[in-house]
Amino acid sequence: MQESPIFVRTFDLLTWLLPFAQKFPKEQRFVLAARLHNAAFNFTKKLQPLR
Repeated sequence: MQESPIFVRTFDLLTWLLPFAQKFPKEQRFVLAARLHNAAFNFTKKLQPLR
C-alpha cells in the first residue's frame, strides 16, 4: 500500500524541523521549539485516519 503524499511530506517536515529547532537561540529555543513541535505533531495527528 502506498503512503499518502501529504503524510510523506509532513514526515519530511518533521524530520527537518526537529533538529532545526535545536539551533534556535537559547533564550528563545524552549518556547519557539515547543510551539513548532506541538503544531507539527498536531497537524500530523489530524492526518491519521479515523478508526
